[in-house]
Order: sequence, then C-alpha cells, then structure tokens
Amino acid sequence: MDTKNQNRPIFFYGKYINTKKILKSTRNASLKETAANFVELDTTCPLDLKSLGRTADEWKSAEYAKMIYIQAFSTSIERLNKDLHKFYVLTTQTKNFEKPDSKKIKGLMKISLEDRDCVILDYLQVKPEKQENNSKYKHIGKSLVSALRELFPNLPIVLTATKSSAGFYKKIGLKQTGKQSGQFTLPAGQDVR
Repeated sequence: MDTKNQNRPIFFYGKYINTKKILKSTRNASLKETAANFVELDTTCPLDLKSLGRTADEWKSAEYAKMIYIQAFSTSIERLNKDLHKFYVLTTQTKNFEKPDSKKIKGLMKISLEDRDCVILDYLQVKPEKQENNSKYKHIGKSLVSALRELFPNLPIVLTATKSSAGFYKKIGLKQTGKQSGQFTLPAGQDVR
C-alpha cells in the first residue's frame, strides 16, 4: 500500500487509462520510444478544467484546443451527461497528477457517445510543433486514436476531417466513407497502422 500520498489531497481527477509509446528525437537526430500517458479528464474538477484552459492558452494557434476547452467548460456548467462527452489528454507527465502540468500535455481529444453504435471523434489536437520544440515528438495523434480504439474495441470510430488532416487519417488506416470527402471510419476491431 502506498502510504506517502495518504494524507495529501489529490486535486487532479483525471483518470489514467493506459500508457502509449510515442517517438522522441534525440540529440543525434534518431528517434527513440518514450512513454506518454493517456488520461481521461473530469470536467467536474476545476483543476482539470484549469489545466485544459491553460493548455488552450499556451497553444495559441491550435483552434481545436480552444474548442475542446470551451466544450469541456460548457459540459461542466450545463451538467451534461459526462458519460456521453469525454475529454482525453496524452501527456508525458508520469507522476504528481495532483498538479497537472499543461506543458507536458502533447495531445487533446474530445469524443461523443450520443450514438451508441459508434464513437464520434469530435476534435483531436496535437501540440503545435513550433511550441517548445514539440517537433521532437512523433506519433502523438496516432497514439491518441490507438488509445481510443483500445477503450472502445467493439465500436467504429467516425469523424469528419478537415482537408489538411485527411491525409493523416488515411495514413493511419481510417477508411473514407460517405459522400462527403472528409468522412472517415475506423471499423470496429481494427487498430491504426
């Protein structure tokens, strides 16, 4: 039993889901695997919202980060069913989750489960490369989608991609569906490549 944290209140209510591998550039320009934790945020927790808001502020050019924060904040105020709207981060933070570190968050995601037949990936945002040498990290978006697949193995993941992100979704194995060119699906049981 871990006794060192028994008397310290934990304010970060994010729920650790699993650890994913991403790639990090080394000084000699090679890539090595490093761990990143996939965490579900709790929109009823003020510190989780504050960390998400700080991340959106720090990622100035990342429009989806702002949208994810706004929807998380709206969800908390409107007391929407948090089982239908979920918010996730991929972070290199490995301990002290009672103090969420927005600088270690590498990716954000918001999903909806309103249609019980599929997972709707509403927003996925990777930390902009120009910030704090984030270009040294690779496979953040892919790891987020893979972690989502592990959470919902028996449901297709559907999304509408922008023109600039369509190539990414094709590359990791999502199938273009529907009449609109931006609609993609990752079939149930199939993981990203």
